[in-house]
Amino acid sequence: MFFVFTALFTSVHLGTLAETLALITWNVSWPALIVQARLVTSGKQYEEAVADLGTPPLQVVRRVMLPMLTPAIFASAVLVFSSVVDDFVLVDLLNSNSSNTPMSVYIYSQQRGGNGGPALNALGTIMLVMSFVIVIIGYLGYRWMTRGERGSRVDALATLAGSD
Repeated sequence: MFFVFTALFTSVHLGTLAETLALITWNVSWPALIVQARLVTSGKQYEEAVADLGTPPLQVVRRVMLPMLTPAIFASAVLVFSSVVDDFVLVDLLNSNSSNTPMSVYIYSQQRGGNGGPALNALGTIMLVMSFVIVIIGYLGYRWMTRGERGSRVDALATLAGSD
């Protein structure tokens, strides 16, 4: 990413914009995979049934597809958030100055010989615990949003594999 922004895309200078674009580029695969898996397992029958009733395509997306994809969107948002909070390598490489340094980069840069002091250790622990809490809340939220849809795991794997 450092090479991309310093040699290829020279119009984007190092700083917040480069950090944001790099994190989006790096983490966009997680929502794509999760939402795609949700689309594959849900099937087309709901979309086709609503379209057969004469519903316009935008209403099909808004009233049928979006509510079905909400758990996958929520789960991918939680996953990406927990990844971005702790991803300091990209942010450290693309940082232009110390005025917008994220907390993970600050913690990493303050460690001298493995001892950054008790306040820094407490801050790192709080960040780690909050990441775990967010992931657990995301998992519970996903399970709650999909509580009526649980079937056999074998059926879901067969759907993903493409067999009927």
